[in-house]
Amino acid sequence: MLTVRYFAGARAAAGIQTERIAASSMDELTQALTERHGERLAVVLKAASYLVDGLACHDRQAEASAGRNRRRAPRRSPAAKQVRQRLRL
Repeated sequence: MLTVRYFAGARAAAGIQTERIAASSMDELTQALTERHGERLAVVLKAASYLVDGLACHDRQAEASAGRNRRRAPRRSPAAKQVRQRLRL
């Protein structure tokens, strides 16, 4: 099981702050979250930054393993800005 933490628009669209869900890849995770929370969250996820253990993850086929933290932060959120500053993106 993976722990997903939502921020900003993703939190509003999902209606919760944190949840646990089973998925084997980032694509599978996004699909499962869309099925669970609907089209409103799907729209937000398309524009979201994906953070895995605090680092930006751009590989949608990346393995999603238990024990790691996934965050959905809209690209303009303070959390995404902080990550971009650390990674100098």
